[in-house]
Parts: sequence; C-alpha cells; structure tokens
Amino acid sequence: MERELEKLGVHSEVVPLGVDPTVYAPAKKNAGKGEEEIVISNVARFAPVKGHTHFLKVAKNLLREQKNVKFVLPGTGPLLPKIEGSVSNLRIEFPGYVSERDKINILQGSDIFLNTSFQEGFGISVCEAMACQLPVVAFDVPGVRDLVTTRCGFLVPLGDIDQMITRVKVLIENDSLRKEMGRRARERVLEFFTWQRAAERIFEIYSSV
Repeated sequence: MERELEKLGVHSEVVPLGVDPTVYAPAKKNAGKGEEEIVISNVARFAPVKGHTHFLKVAKNLLREQKNVKFVLPGTGPLLPKIEGSVSNLRIEFPGYVSERDKINILQGSDIFLNTSFQEGFGISVCEAMACQLPVVAFDVPGVRDLVTTRCGFLVPLGDIDQMITRVKVLIENDSLRKEMGRRARERVLEFFTWQRAAERIFEIYSSV
C-alpha cells in the first residue's frame, strides 16, 4: 500500500502488524517428534490465493526421495475437501480447524514454514512462524518480502516450484543452516514485528507531527 500511495504522490508511514513473542515462541523441545523427523507446515485458509496446490506439488515431490519428512496443513476453507481428497500419503496431514493454542503447538513442532501464497497484505502467519523460530521458504510477493530476508529464509519467484523444492531441500539437509535461519527469523521479529514495537512507532509518528 505504501508503494502504491507513493505512485500517487502521497507520502505515508508504515506501522507493521506484529505478534506477541511471549506467545509465539520456540518450544523448549519438540516432544513426541522423532529426532530425525523434519516437519514442514503452513497455516492458511484453503482458498485459491493461498496456493495449496503448489504446496502439494512441493510436498509430493519431496516425499518421493525424503523419507524423514512430514507435512502439516491446518485450516479450513472452500478448497479443503478437494485438496484433502487429492492426497493419499499419510505424511501429509490436514488437522482442519485448530485453536490458536493448537496452531502454536503445530508451529513449535515444525522445522520449516513453507508459504505458497500468491499475495499477502502483510503475512501474519509468516510472522508467527518466524517468531516460533522457523526458517521460511516462500514466493517472493509483497508483504512476505517485507518480512523474510536472506538471513532467515528463501524467497523464490512466484510459481517457480522447482526452485522452491530446491530451497526446501537445502534446509532439510542442512541442520545447522536451518536452525541458524530460524534463530535469525525470531531475532528479526523481536526487532521489527512485535506489538510493543508497533505501539512505539505510532508514538514516534504522533510525536513528530
């Protein structure tokens, strides 16, 4: 929106949304998850713009050669029956509607956040995942690109499934890189995308008027 306003000659100040980092935080341990198991998740309503068909293409490709990977796709929406019905692999789970606490549990039990949205206003689910210390692989679209940097994840051209698969494989196969990017993702949220920081920025703007 800021960029569109600039085209009209209107200057604006952006105050990003945020998360509560005391709620969205990494788990102390991934209880019940095998040491070698890599869990890849996404949290989004099942609507065309969220790109779940692309998520499944990535998942099915990786499952052909990666035996230690599981995918979790919580959420509801008009496309859920069709998407769920197209999957027979038990390592792709559809929990359906989940409470916020269950959503946090899913993120805390994950290792990688794979976002396949075609567009985002901000990307709150990406921000929540980053706060839970997950590296992100996503399409390079507005909103997401304001959150994810090369230090904490990978952005790939919109629709480039092959590159998305390659980037996810890098994180699956490199434990130290995966954890380091996750740590940096949380650091970025703490610096720029908390409600405390949003409130401080609003006060700064009002004080400068």
